[in-house]
Amino acid sequence: MKPWGCLWLLLPLAIWLVAREWLLKPAEAELRLSQLDLLAAERAELQGSIELQRARRDVESLQRRRNVLIADARRLKMVERAAREKLGTDGVSV
Repeated sequence: MKPWGCLWLLLPLAIWLVAREWLLKPAEAELRLSQLDLLAAERAELQGSIELQRARRDVESLQRRRNVLIADARRLKMVERAAREKLGTDGVSV
């Protein structure tokens, strides 16, 4: 067998390796990029969820504060009414 005969046997392997480098490597890189995009989207979704939870807590806090202020206003009206009754004036200025 000639020494070139061995090289002809290695040619399919060389073609396969070159094709793998040219075809599979870009596809693998694109797959990695799409996975990174997916991870970024999931992260953004989680960040949005965290912000939504914060907003809900803020709303709940504001609602509690509003309820406290309403209760304070009612108490003040009751105190004002009691003071007027005690003084004998029903809001009529003299």
